[in-house]
Amino acid sequence: MGCDEDAIEIEVSLTDTEMTPSAPMACRGQQVTLVVESDVDAVFHIHGYDDAVPATEVSAGVSTRLEFTADRAGQFPIEIHPADDPRGVEVGIFTVHAS
Repeated sequence: MGCDEDAIEIEVSLTDTEMTPSAPMACRGQQVTLVVESDVDAVFHIHGYDDAVPATEVSAGVSTRLEFTADRAGQFPIEIHPADDPRGVEVGIFTVHAS
């Protein structure tokens, strides 16, 4: 990962209990395209980035692209709510480096 890049694309794969890679990273100020490939129907969201990346439905077998600016540094839990279990499962941490 290079902080000198203006934009990055991160591909993640979801199952009903985990995400690969489990710790995607970006740098503050980067344009992020998150490409989510899912094996389950679920609602995907990043805590702390709810305004930039609203909770989004993802569908099994369908690629979902989420585009946003990583404008806050820190670590932000990534959670899914599978269609058959609304409680939610933490599947990873999105880390945004300050520079």
